[in-house]
Amino acid sequence: MVNLPHVMRALDLHEWFFNKMRNGKHFLLGTYIIGNEEDLDKDYQCCLDMIHQTRTAVHTLNKLNFLHGIGFGENSLTIKLFANLHGTSAELQERFDCLLRTGIKYSSLCRMVTVSPKFLNQDVEILEQKVKFLVRR
Repeated sequence: MVNLPHVMRALDLHEWFFNKMRNGKHFLLGTYIIGNEEDLDKDYQCCLDMIHQTRTAVHTLNKLNFLHGIGFGENSLTIKLFANLHGTSAELQERFDCLLRTGIKYSSLCRMVTVSPKFLNQDVEILEQKVKFLVRR
């Protein structure tokens, strides 16, 4: 539930959802049961347990929280993306924000991360140069 606003933004459904909630459609949240065992992704939980046992658990969890913060859930897809990301959570956030400043739509950028997360491993300057080259006519 904490991640819901980020997920809605990543899917480009945030305005639709907000309008529904504002117009009295609160029942959209009523069917979710917190702690439901069916919702628990076993692969995600297994990887999370392994992360807690490493020497760099804090660093690793911060990177995972970066992905949660931009709209990815607690599932095996997030773990797959996480495995391909390098750098600290602050560096990843800086790179993500850099790409947002270039005019890439938030939901499109999240889709790009899903398809090819490794592009976030590049320095901010390199990302800016590549975007400038691609949009130049």
